[in-house]
Amino acid sequence: MSTVALRLEEIIGAPLRAMIEAQRLSTEATLNFLMSLTRDDQGKRILESMDIIYQRMVQDPDQGIKIEKQSLSVPLLTLVPIPYINIDEGEINLNIKIVSVRESKDEKPYMKSIIHAIYAGRNVSTSDLSGEMNIKIKVKRNEMPEGLAKVLTVVSDGITIKEEKS
Repeated sequence: MSTVALRLEEIIGAPLRAMIEAQRLSTEATLNFLMSLTRDDQGKRILESMDIIYQRMVQDPDQGIKIEKQSLSVPLLTLVPIPYINIDEGEINLNIKIVSVRESKDEKPYMKSIIHAIYAGRNVSTSDLSGEMNIKIKVKRNEMPEGLAKVLTVVSDGITIKEEKS
């Protein structure tokens, strides 16, 4: 099995790009979830609601206790948890063996040398060059973006109770 030496920035950059892509996919999933709670009405997004009809006992001074039907219109967005997570912390442990260092002809002043390396196990030997990479990613539910929090507040204020006619 031949081992290919990679530039050090490729070795380090690949897991970082993977974490960024994972964050992008998470954001896309949240947006798709939010869109699934709406419907299109002539180019405008209308938030879906659930109408709940229930009975309630009320005290009537003339008739005593009576039962009234009422309905509650509740936006779905206020009933379900929004899947909004982000990568809180990423830890990448790489075991590499530097195989070559050469001066860079690149015009980038921060790239004085090019380092080529291979993934290597903890006990690097000439016969065992199997790679090892440990990635630890901590994911947590983050606070909602301010815009979404404001939308939830406005939508929650729109919950109405109506008396149903029998």
